Amino acid sequence: MTPETHQQLDSHVRAIAQILYDDAQANGLPLDSLEDIEHTVRAQLQSDRQGSAPTKSSIILLHH
Repeated sequence: MTPETHQQLDSHVRAIAQILYDDAQANGLPLDSLEDIEHTVRAQLQSDRQGSAPTKSSIILLHH
């Protein structure tokens, strides 16, 4: 990968991370631990496919 391509990739990854973080904050989703972050992001990506916003209860279901 060229340095320019790597820089573009890094920029896009950071933009995606910011979008997911902002969405989690707006919806009161947990981000207190790495496990919380993993479950929150999974819920966000799954709910996007289903066309609805993740909720705390949908994240709790992912924990079990």
